[in-house]
Amino acid sequence: MSTGRWDRKTFTAKLRKVGESYYHDRHPFHELMNSGRLGREDLRAWVANRFYYQLKIPIKDAAILSNCPLREVRRVWLHRIVDHDGEKGDEGGIGAWLRLGQACGLTRGELLDSRQVIPGVRFAVDAYVNFARTQPWPMPAVKVVLHIICCVRGASGGILPAASPMPRPVERPRPNRSNQSEMPTNPSRSAMVSK
Repeated sequence: MSTGRWDRKTFTAKLRKVGESYYHDRHPFHELMNSGRLGREDLRAWVANRFYYQLKIPIKDAAILSNCPLREVRRVWLHRIVDHDGEKGDEGGIGAWLRLGQACGLTRGELLDSRQVIPGVRFAVDAYVNFARTQPWPMPAVKVVLHIICCVRGASGGILPAASPMPRPVERPRPNRSNQSEMPTNPSRSAMVSK
């Protein structure tokens, strides 16, 4: 096994291969949705929970900007906030998601007050925003850069903005706890779905 660094071409190829293997559209839920076999209520739940993530993207990006001391980087990054928030009215990605939610039978109020967001999604999204707020600016930006590099399809071409890939969790060995009593499970954790 080589211990040297990969050149740019090799690195990009390997990263794209990961993106092709672990992109969100490979998840069984997305396969059902993309093939039209997902029920209406499941689709509404997905839209409501995904909207919560979309709603927080400009907040996360603003947090990254607030921690970035480099003027040139802030100028380049700024468009991401406008892309999601729009400049007025229901422009931008959030406006598109509001229209999608309403087309699925959700009200604007249901989407904006996040009443249908499950605890696991709320926890994960809020933790991501908090990470962007509290970490040195390059750290949360790395996730976004990896997203851009790993995208294998580009924009969806429809009403939906391109979705952000979330890699499957890496399985790590768990400590042997055979001599410890089982901890009770947290009911809110059962609502979290891992890929």
